[in-house]
Amino acid sequence: MHALEKFLISRGLTQEAFAELIGSTQESVSRYISGERTPRRDVMVRIIAATDGDVTANDFLPRDASPGASGRLAAGESLAPTNDDAEAEATTCS
Repeated sequence: MHALEKFLISRGLTQEAFAELIGSTQESVSRYISGERTPRRDVMVRIIAATDGDVTANDFLPRDASPGASGRLAAGESLAPTNDDAEAEATTCS
């Protein structure tokens, strides 16, 4: 179950009510929960604020993303490119 869905259930909120809180539509909220759509940055900021940080950007990473089996970043992990990434890119772009 998606973190946003868990949050809505725990607070007794409908997707429609939450959509109004973040200035979005019920359809978009449904797509965020199902993984069909990733919120834009401005919407993500509103989701984080509306959930008091209970739902974060990490909750919207694809489940098959490489950081950890849960799809969440482990402590100290970053999505920033590493030196290895920069070297590989330089090699392929040359």
